[in-house]
Amino acid sequence: MKTFSDKDVKFLLKEPTADKPTIIIMVYRFNNQRLVFSTEQTIDRLQWDSDSQRARTDQGKQERIKYENINTALEDCKRKLKKAITDLLRSEVPISVPVLKQELNRLLGKDKNKPEQQLKKVISFFEFIELFIEDCKNGKRLTKDNKRYAESTIKDYRKTLNQLKTYEKTTKQKLDYESFTMELYNDLKRYLTKKNQSLNTIGALIKNIKLLLKYSYKDRLHTNQIFDNKDFKKLQEEVDNIYLNENDLERIVNLDLTTNSRLDRVKDAFLIGCYTGLRFSDFSQLGSENISIDGKKLSIVTQKKGRKVTIPLHPTVLTILNKHNLSPPRVASNQKFNDYLKELGKLAELNERVQITRTKGGKQMTNTLLKWELITTHTARRSFATNAYKSGMSIIDIMMLTGHKTETNFIKYIKVTPEEVADRLTDHPFFTGQQSSIERTSIFKKVA
Repeated sequence: MKTFSDKDVKFLLKEPTADKPTIIIMVYRFNNQRLVFSTEQTIDRLQWDSDSQRARTDQGKQERIKYENINTALEDCKRKLKKAITDLLRSEVPISVPVLKQELNRLLGKDKNKPEQQLKKVISFFEFIELFIEDCKNGKRLTKDNKRYAESTIKDYRKTLNQLKTYEKTTKQKLDYESFTMELYNDLKRYLTKKNQSLNTIGALIKNIKLLLKYSYKDRLHTNQIFDNKDFKKLQEEVDNIYLNENDLERIVNLDLTTNSRLDRVKDAFLIGCYTGLRFSDFSQLGSENISIDGKKLSIVTQKKGRKVTIPLHPTVLTILNKHNLSPPRVASNQKFNDYLKELGKLAELNERVQITRTKGGKQMTNTLLKWELITTHTARRSFATNAYKSGMSIIDIMMLTGHKTETNFIKYIKVTPEEVADRLTDHPFFTGQQSSIERTSIFKKVA
């Protein structure tokens, strides 16, 4: 939302042609919305100056005091409006007409005798989620970084709404703001566990419920602060995700797909992801405008985080770009692309057996699958991070390329196996015994 400006505030007569005193209203336009607020001041239209939007004060002294008091009240309304907007922006509360009216009423003392519990509920929780999704889509709601929400995030909120509606229908339990308690939290976990949902799927739903309850609370639609309860927490576990090593990638590079244009495009787009570390939402939308003039680098503002990254182009990527006249191949939707990747991996004979352990339906299950069965669009990003790390590139440099801000989040992308770590350290001076006794002695002294 733009900074408050006096020019955006207007004082108008509610009934400008009335023959009796009429209410003065305050009108404020913001974000394609229009606040109309009663100042509770009344005035005869003949005593109103429409140019200055204030009461006339050219009467006799006794009369003038009355109209000066009206103007003082109008200035107070404007000051309180500015404070309301400043306070809401500072607390990161999304500003809407209902929220602004409520805050103004509070600052002007109009709701002094109304306890907070009696906040008027404007819309139901499901209606709020629908509106929230729509506002995310059209840009009325922005992330805390003041960026537009990614399409994948919006789809995730829609999925959450559908899951809650299914739960409500199945359990015959009406869901609204105040319905969310620790009892419901535990019941929802049991319900989803019986539906054979994975721990991370359940955790993703709880995370979104907490977020939506928090935003609707900030919009002053309810008083339920269960989202702040430390026990109302997101569940999650570390999952076994694969990456493709250099040998795997070489197998894909060497595939001859001249007779299959569909898989050939998938192959080229996926390899660009594997050698740039970009997410599907970014590498699937690349164009010639993202390639530097010298053809050696690629620059893009990432969709999910809105961060600009610049990445040197790997020889494999340069070959692909030249093949497509510097315009990376367009591909199908994420879901279709995932299906095609498994075809690609099977053709490349990525038949290494991989054990995957996950908690599903409340039970920890371990399955053995072939590597090609586990390839997804995000495998490209994990492969880039892991192979770059294995090559000796510094973590800080890799993070600059992937756009990660914290090392904690980045480390999740490193999928080096314990065996690979052991192989890499086999020739380390520590394990070969080549470290001198003097060095070892100095180390022990430091430890002591």
